Amino acid sequence: MSDRRQHPASLADLIGSGGGALGRLAREARQRTELTQNVRRRLPDALAAEVRHVSAGDGGEAVITVRSAAVASRLHFEQARLLEALAAEGVAAERVRVKVAPG
Repeated sequence: MSDRRQHPASLADLIGSGGGALGRLAREARQRTELTQNVRRRLPDALAAEVRHVSAGDGGEAVITVRSAAVASRLHFEQARLLEALAAEGVAAERVRVKVAPG
C-alpha cells in the first residue's frame, strides 16, 4: 500500500488550468474586463469614470452598466460612439442598452 496522499488542488490551479467551469468563468471575466476598459478609453473621461461594466450579449445587444441615471441619459446620446467602440473590439452590436446600478 502506498502512503501517498492526494492533496486538493489550489483554487489558483483550478482557475488557471483553463479547463472546466472555473477556467471558462475566469476567461469570460477577463474578456469582459478588457472590453469594459477598452470601451472606457473611447469615452470622454467624465463618462468613462462612471461606466461600471460592459458586456456583449446575444442578439446584437450590448449592455453598459453605469453608476447614475444622469450618466445613462448622457450615454444615450453617445450610442454611435459606443457602437463604434464595440465594433473596434470585435463586438457586432446593433444596439446598446444602458442600465443603472448605483453604488
